[in-house]
Amino acid sequence: RRGNTTVNLYLTADVVGTQTGGGSVTRHESEALSELDTTQVISRNVLSLSNDPFEQDDAFYDEISKRAIQDNYYGLLKLAHCYSGCLSNAVEGLLCMGVKVAYTAAAHDLEVSQREHLAIGLPYNFPHLTDPELWRRYVGGYLFADVLVCPSNHSAEVMRKFGAKQRIEVIPHGVDIPSTDPKPLPDTFRVGYLGAYGGDKGVRYLLEAWKKLNYPDAELWLGGKDSQHPFVLYMCNKYGGGRIYLKGWIENLEDFYSNISLYVQPSCTEGFGLEVLESMAHARPVLCSRGAGAVDVVLPHWDFEACNSDALAEQIDGLKKESWCLGCVGLSARREVEKYTWPKIRERYKALWREMLGTRN
Repeated sequence: RRGNTTVNLYLTADVVGTQTGGGSVTRHESEALSELDTTQVISRNVLSLSNDPFEQDDAFYDEISKRAIQDNYYGLLKLAHCYSGCLSNAVEGLLCMGVKVAYTAAAHDLEVSQREHLAIGLPYNFPHLTDPELWRRYVGGYLFADVLVCPSNHSAEVMRKFGAKQRIEVIPHGVDIPSTDPKPLPDTFRVGYLGAYGGDKGVRYLLEAWKKLNYPDAELWLGGKDSQHPFVLYMCNKYGGGRIYLKGWIENLEDFYSNISLYVQPSCTEGFGLEVLESMAHARPVLCSRGAGAVDVVLPHWDFEACNSDALAEQIDGLKKESWCLGCVGLSARREVEKYTWPKIRERYKALWREMLGTRN
């Protein structure tokens, strides 16, 4: 490393992995940064981190301080990109060293999130998000950064609400399009949801809509690692009705998407929602709430008001009655999603970083 003129840092309290969600985003961000120059990645994979966000921040700051001496960062380090967690001390330290810092902020509305958690009986035990003093420390790293990268207009709006005054660049997340041809829609009209089940994910409203529709000949598939949790079963019994199948952890995403007719992203507030792009990549139509950042990428008129089960039920029912057109819409979605392949998204990151560094190559 000492022979290089520059080196980059990629920092994340998340894992760097290959699966959907944060692990996919961190992999592509860190690999894109490595394509610019030698990049050191400091992540949950590297450090032994507690679940306390401020202890995580201290661990990153200590690691950077150690490497600053070991690898002569004062002469080499020019750019750092951060993703997830609390990195306020780490960011402030980097800025003091003259390093340019970009920070991915997939922010969601905290007031809506807390409201929806409490509405379904989930505790909102996140003191760093609710205690004013802890919140200022938590959000500081984002507000200190030279540039914020938000995956959606929703996240950008939330960050401005949090006090962000610096440049915000909206770069959506990306997707890998399957190499195989999409499979035809199933004979059974089947609605799918894949993801987490916190209050702000809006699954309650999907269940309420499904109960109102009460189809005898259609199915709702709920997938994800928590989909068979007792609390999800409780939600199904309290809010849902009709034919509901809890699919558990999905090993093969293609199997899930290929067996649904329609994907629904019912989020009350969410920075993005990668499953929207994944569904489109598998040629499945998507209904997306206007509370999810991924509403930016769906086809026109395939959105609905967040936290409104009546609006969602009306949309689903209209599509079931016109289900003959879903296959064509799915193919249109697959063509649309070609704008958001990871290679294209990575180029947008690299263009931003080059601009921050004042370089063109």
